[in-house]
Amino acid sequence: MQNKQELISPYTFPGLKLNGLSKKKFPFLKKAVVTVTREEIVNIILEGCEITLEQLVSRCRERDIVDARKITCKVLKTKFNYSLKSIGDFIGGRDHTTVIHSITEFDSLYSNNDAFKAKADRILDKVGIEI
Repeated sequence: MQNKQELISPYTFPGLKLNGLSKKKFPFLKKAVVTVTREEIVNIILEGCEITLEQLVSRCRERDIVDARKITCKVLKTKFNYSLKSIGDFIGGRDHTTVIHSITEFDSLYSNNDAFKAKADRILDKVGIEI
């Protein structure tokens, strides 16, 4: 008898989750490409982290605000491939080494901290980035 996944047609079930389906068996399936601007991305991050733009660009070191900066740096570098200097200028006039550190910290927290990973995944899904 065939595996259940082989019998499932995404055209019959339009709400079907694409995760876990074999690309060999369903080569025609592609995830939707989400196109968003930098301003929309920042608004998504601000809403997801429940902070304001003023807090994002401030010198405040509260955990939620710092996490939002890390996510912003990672998204702007991954999605738009902005230069480190332009990302630093955007998040409050920070140095390029601060941006490098933020991206490194994002990667570390993403792999080791489940709460941060859950928050980042919610935001990255809205933005259309897979890590």
